[in-house]
Amino acid sequence: ATALNPCSIQTRNSGGNIAVVTKSGTNALHGSVFEFLRNRQLNANDFFLNAKGRPRPFLTRNQFGATIGGPVIKDKTFFFFSYQGTRERNGASLTNSLTFPNIPAGLTNDRSDAALNALNAAFYTPGTAVTPLSPISRKMLQAKLPNGDWAIASAAGAAASPVLPVSTPLSGVSRFDDNQYIINIDHQFTPSNRLTGKTLLSNTPQYQSLFSFVGANPVQLPGYGGNIEFKNRVVSLQDTHIFKSGWINDAHFGFSRIDGPSTPEEPFKASDFGINNPLCAGSPQFCGMPTIQVLGLFSVGSTVLSDQRSTVNTLEWTDMLSVTKGKHFLRTGVEYRRYVVDFYFNFFSRGQVNFNSFKDFLAGNIAFGLLGNGVRDREIRAQDFAWYVQDDWRVSSRLTINAGMRVQYQGGISETQGRLVSFDPTQFFANKLPCTIAAPCTGNNGFRILKPGEPISPNDWSAA
Repeated sequence: ATALNPCSIQTRNSGGNIAVVTKSGTNALHGSVFEFLRNRQLNANDFFLNAKGRPRPFLTRNQFGATIGGPVIKDKTFFFFSYQGTRERNGASLTNSLTFPNIPAGLTNDRSDAALNALNAAFYTPGTAVTPLSPISRKMLQAKLPNGDWAIASAAGAAASPVLPVSTPLSGVSRFDDNQYIINIDHQFTPSNRLTGKTLLSNTPQYQSLFSFVGANPVQLPGYGGNIEFKNRVVSLQDTHIFKSGWINDAHFGFSRIDGPSTPEEPFKASDFGINNPLCAGSPQFCGMPTIQVLGLFSVGSTVLSDQRSTVNTLEWTDMLSVTKGKHFLRTGVEYRRYVVDFYFNFFSRGQVNFNSFKDFLAGNIAFGLLGNGVRDREIRAQDFAWYVQDDWRVSSRLTINAGMRVQYQGGISETQGRLVSFDPTQFFANKLPCTIAAPCTGNNGFRILKPGEPISPNDWSAA
């Protein structure tokens, strides 16, 4: 068949539409159980771990569940219930478990003062002055994690010089648990009217040995992961009514919530190493060890994005009337959605300290440091509305014409407390440029704090 203008004005966006259909009960009682198992005995070792003589990482996965469905009132009311559980312990994930830091060959399990002083001296040309080992760096190198491992791991092997880095594959065991529940109720009021209610509940607590909110860090050391717990809630009500042959109305109400708080794993406080965080006194949750990064070698401490929470609530109401008449399939309807997004990000609240080399780390010569402060939370709001009408006209067995119109209101994004800032480049460029610290802009810099509820993007009406 040939289609002219093969797009649908029924949809809101240009992407694909995915419909997920879950089972409903019947007049007969049915059920099922299932189990999937993967364990360490069935897994091969990672190539790079094997090459370094490291043991096969821990990996087990159990996925299990059951379903049951049947009648509540014969020919009238039906139920369906399902449960699926997942238990995974994974030390082989390239995203959350396996890491490949580069550790100087001279850093061994001998962490005595004499051994560390000798390692520090190895970075200097014989006969030149040696910068003393920083007391903060010494404490970090001699500290141990609660499981007995070094806070900064030892090199996996030797090299021609103690200052040369050695790729050191390490594995931390991450944990993934999931409990999903689906509850469906269907009630047939009359042969032409059916009400369906669906609920999805999902609790997914995770421990990531290498916390990766925005992507994996290939040189992050284990022991400073994070816990994140996703809680998903979806409720849907749908009423389907047949007015007469070819006339069907579908009314739908939906609510979804995705809640995902995360907290960092912090085996040490900044004060354990003699580091002072000025935010700690007023906010004890910020007293943890800062993130320490040595360029190209390793990263130690919790990741700067691991202390956050976001809650996304979406309300949706739609109503669509479908009419089949002759060669025409007509649809008209309305859609309304409201978005409520509350979140906070405690960016760099423990601080971050960067070093250009291991030699600088030993000496305490910082390249730069970061400490995040300010207003960390937002309450974002937005809403959309649309009306559409569409006709699929089957002209012949080889030709179908799609025609229709859609009117849409896309509301701007706003914040309830006025904690968004807009920027007007025309006002900024009205200044005598360039603006510098010595000669700052004297006019309007273009930035403006929005009022509570004022959208940062315009409310937009469109028709197509």
